[in-house]
Amino acid sequence: MSKDIGTLLREAREAQGISLEQAQVDTKIRQRYLKALEDGDYRLIPGEAYARGFLRSYAGYLGLDGLELVRRYREEQAPPAEEAPPVRKPAPARSPIRPVAALVGCLVLVAAMTYYFGVLPRHERAPEESPPPQEDVTPVLPVQPEPPPPVVPSPAPPSISREDVEDEVRYRVTGEFLQVTLELADACWLGVTVDGRRVMEQTLPVGKVQVFQASREISMRVGRPGSVFLSINGEELGLLFQDRATSPRTVIITLVE
Repeated sequence: MSKDIGTLLREAREAQGISLEQAQVDTKIRQRYLKALEDGDYRLIPGEAYARGFLRSYAGYLGLDGLELVRRYREEQAPPAEEAPPVRKPAPARSPIRPVAALVGCLVLVAAMTYYFGVLPRHERAPEESPPPQEDVTPVLPVQPEPPPPVVPSPAPPSISREDVEDEVRYRVTGEFLQVTLELADACWLGVTVDGRRVMEQTLPVGKVQVFQASREISMRVGRPGSVFLSINGEELGLLFQDRATSPRTVIITLVE
């Protein structure tokens, strides 16, 4: 059986000889939240976004796969599916009339056979009537079913490519829309421009989730790119940089055909 998330975090920290106090200093996450992650008591963490952000950041700090632990966290927090009770079909009720009807039918059949073979041969049987001429009936052709509608192939998933040029990070995205989600593992200053219009310029707190949509391009100046988790069109790409000490970067995300 695989270990739970809290056990993995605690064992990784203790194996490296790191105390919770030191981890608080290094990650800028309060010690009580770190202990809550190790104890699996997520009620002490203010909100789902904060829990996922803290978990990613703490796991990355300890050298663990933060995205995998967040995936397991989501599975653990998902409500169990309720199974519907099996539907029992009622047994068909037996009709008391059927045996009586069968008996009556048998008596009628015996009486008819007795009359036909016993009484009827004593008299001349009436000549059999010729069957009436059959009318010409135009055969009805079967109706041909309509052909099924053509199968429309589902669109291919978007393609996302990255290129680092000096202090710029450039993403090229194929698709019909552009949606960017940022999740902060630490406080970070952001300046965001959407389709040429400035929409944000402020410092956001740890755990903050921000979503931007554009028809052409999103440009961001990120003060602490090593603290920002990035998702484009629903696809999680992880941290912009694994090194928390990375200097500020300009991130340009462009929608291409």
